[in-house]
Amino acid sequence: PLNLIILDVVLPDTDGLELLGVIKAAQPDLPVIIMTGIGFDEELLQEARDKGASGYVSKTLPLEQLLMEVHRTLRYS
Repeated sequence: PLNLIILDVVLPDTDGLELLGVIKAAQPDLPVIIMTGIGFDEELLQEARDKGASGYVSKTLPLEQLLMEVHRTLRYS
């Protein structure tokens, strides 16, 4: 079973935020962290939250930041 999904916003065949909606409709309790190379974008962050994202990280952050977000999300999910 899945415990967590880390989902990129930009995917080759689909939009990550659209896929987030599909994932949350199928498994509403499954935590999803959105990852983006865009950096911090308030509109993108709000849309991700509205669609059920548990967290949001930038690809430009050090790996430790991603790991901290994973631990935080798993602890509070």
